[in-house]
Amino acid sequence: MESSIVSSNTHTESNGISATASASASVESGVETTASVTVDGNTFAAEISYSDTTKVSAGVDASVEANGVTIEGGVSVSAKTGTEISANAGFDGSNVSVAASYSDTTEAHATVTGGVDTGNAYANASADAYVKEGNEAEAHITAGKNGVDVGGSASIGSAIGVNAEGT
Repeated sequence: MESSIVSSNTHTESNGISATASASASVESGVETTASVTVDGNTFAAEISYSDTTKVSAGVDASVEANGVTIEGGVSVSAKTGTEISANAGFDGSNVSVAASYSDTTEAHATVTGGVDTGNAYANASADAYVKEGNEAEAHITAGKNGVDVGGSASIGSAIGVNAEGT
């Protein structure tokens, strides 16, 4: 997988006010295949994965501190396209698990974050607007001393949405 990352940081102080800003951008592209097997006593795990993706991202973060109050925020955008496949299996002495996933999607995200810290109280918020197109599937099963857990999900088509949270 080839990567290119660019970043920049700036920090200034004047009259009791401190400001910091950073910007970054990255591009990752290529094919990556991994496989691993781990055996440790009565624990066994095996995993295999394949990825042929291109990912692009850029973002800016900033913070200002004055009179004990910090205000921070950031904006980022990202996009990914490609295929990812993974499978894993394991045994930990009392549980057996198997999982597999497949994703062939193109997606883009725009994320905004912000926060205020007064020293006595803290508030933050974030929002992620996205658009996604493609196919995804995931399945898993775990069986053992605590019973059986079977699950899965599938997504076919397009989605547009916003995830947001705040405290």
